Amino acid sequence: MTTRDAREELPLTLSRHYRELGRGRRPSDVAGHVRVRQGVYTDAASWVEAGDRARHIARIRAVAETRRIDAVFSHRSAAALHGLPTLDPLPTIVDAITSPSSRRRRGTGIDWHHLGLDPSDIVRLDGLSVTSLARTLVDIARTESFAAAVVQLDAALALPGSRPDPERWDRAGERVEREELLRRVDEIGSSPGARRAATAVGFGDGRAESVGESLSRVQMHAWGLPAPELQVPVAGTSGRRYLADFAWNGDLLLGEFDGRVKYSRNSGPPSSSSSSSLSMEDVLWAEKKREDDLRSTGRDMVRWSWTDVVDGHGLIAALQHHGLHARRRQPLSIHTRGTQ
Repeated sequence: MTTRDAREELPLTLSRHYRELGRGRRPSDVAGHVRVRQGVYTDAASWVEAGDRARHIARIRAVAETRRIDAVFSHRSAAALHGLPTLDPLPTIVDAITSPSSRRRRGTGIDWHHLGLDPSDIVRLDGLSVTSLARTLVDIARTESFAAAVVQLDAALALPGSRPDPERWDRAGERVEREELLRRVDEIGSSPGARRAATAVGFGDGRAESVGESLSRVQMHAWGLPAPELQVPVAGTSGRRYLADFAWNGDLLLGEFDGRVKYSRNSGPPSSSSSSSLSMEDVLWAEKKREDDLRSTGRDMVRWSWTDVVDGHGLIAALQHHGLHARRRQPLSIHTRGTQ
């Protein structure tokens, strides 16, 4: 059984617990509580300090506590429970799967998806029924945007012969093979979203090491730039060896996402605090020495930030300045959601 990081657990209090204890007031009447769902509350200070994922997981647990039947959590909620990185904020409603013949629709904080499930599609995480990692990724690829799907596929795809890297993702023991995902896409046949899911799965690459690198890849693809090699080993004049995020023309042009500060799968966009013990000055100095060492070999380097990659214009302008040309005047749509 996979367990979540304890820092993502918000304490929940149920109204029925108050009644069972013979207390006259509900948690909503007590200062310092906020309502997560009807009949479920949490500490207000913890809620304010909690991140997006922690709040969504609290909503999932609140649904589980207040429903008489065991719901199977899916899509964005399953991705949160599996610990997958997210490009977009998690919703205030919870995703769950129900029978295709059910009349349930969105309501009471749940977005019901009418889909069939095989027993192999369901796993248990911390006592909750959740779609498996492979099923979750395929569902996300069908229903979310191409960019959002690739971010999660890049995090979860296994690399041949590689060992899980705990710095990449908080579920480092879980990986999926591309063949498994493609098999599941084939099984859904001509169902809505199957084609877009196949495209996303085919594009996913486990060598991308951060949300920013994944989104950079998507923007390059959208504008029709030459596809880069990822995590390319290069040596500086000093003899030290490095891994470049991106490389073109052999390794004559190197690309680095946010070269001053590296963000892992867990830290997300620059708004999140860094867990590194190094000061910003130390990071900047180390990056400058690294860049000088690589440039001294005659290689060219291009860097871009999170701001550059969000809409793509800054990234594409920087790459074109260094001799890479976009084949498209207008980019493909990468932020349009798929079918439910």
